[in-house]
Amino acid sequence: MERVTGNQTRSEPTIDELENLIQWLDKTLEPQAQRLAVRAAAEEARCRLQRGQAAGLLDVETIADRAGAPGEGTDAARRWVNKQNPVQLLTSRLEQQKSWLREEAPSATHALTLIEHGSVGGRGNRKTYEFLRVPIEASSEVAPELEAHAVERQAPPDLRATIDRQRQLAVMVVQYEMARCPPDAMTFWGRLVFRHGGVERGSWRWWLLAMRFVMQVLVAGVMIAIGILLPLIGVGKLGIGVIAGVIAVVAAAYWLDIRPWLLVVDDRIRMAGNGLIKDVRPAQLEIWRDGSISTWRLVRYTAVCPICASTIEIQPGEPDFPRRLVGRCAESPREHVFSFDRITRRGRVLISPDVSM
Repeated sequence: MERVTGNQTRSEPTIDELENLIQWLDKTLEPQAQRLAVRAAAEEARCRLQRGQAAGLLDVETIADRAGAPGEGTDAARRWVNKQNPVQLLTSRLEQQKSWLREEAPSATHALTLIEHGSVGGRGNRKTYEFLRVPIEASSEVAPELEAHAVERQAPPDLRATIDRQRQLAVMVVQYEMARCPPDAMTFWGRLVFRHGGVERGSWRWWLLAMRFVMQVLVAGVMIAIGILLPLIGVGKLGIGVIAGVIAVVAAAYWLDIRPWLLVVDDRIRMAGNGLIKDVRPAQLEIWRDGSISTWRLVRYTAVCPICASTIEIQPGEPDFPRRLVGRCAESPREHVFSFDRITRRGRVLISPDVSM
């Protein structure tokens, strides 16, 4: 169903799209008044469509009444809805909604956002809201002009080809896909923890992960204590060598085993270490939040390289992009490099071949 607003034709949201929106709100966002306002608008639009009516424009009084907001009358409703600012919630989390739909509702083609009509103030100026459908797979942004149009028209063919190539690279976007690591790619320890998929925080498998980290810290502490105590009890020259060895072992343990666990908590995703993966292909240890539930999972993000059609794998960004995970082409990992965002699952060119050659 389509409706005309001014000079623009907009399609109505479907019941399935509104139900997807409600599920996303319930499963990924904390219970709060702002979420309640958006949910109330979605429920009202869904009820209208189920009755065979158009979703149309939703006034503040209707939204506040369905949400059970405190107070009575248009003024109280206007104040409550304005305070919650439902448009801001959906606009700021649009990419997160798209990412959730890709994973939980693969058949969905559109996400939903809200637009508002009318003014905030004035008794005779009643604000209304309308749902707007946004394609999940949006087209690439228009590339910025790299040369003035007049100069471009007079440029020789080889220069125009270079400009065209630069434009292609500027708007080149890769779309990552996520897959769970198969058990045969994991070590014994990895299979013990992640064989059945994600591990919820607080479960006994999650405590296995936590205890391993605690044991690593305890062992490092014991080794440091031994290195300090040996010289004090008169081991002599041997103590100096022991201290040096202990420092080297503890530093290596911290860098290889302890530091990755600290980084995954800070960054929500890091490369999975050799203790979890035995396969040569890289994998990532990720913390995925679904509402109030945090799930640790062992995954692989991949894409198709738009330059050479090889597989893009997620790798550490060092030395060019410290403490970032980037997409590196399996066939040209230093020259075909793309950004990586685990929420939107999209990336753009960071390093590409020299187009002038």
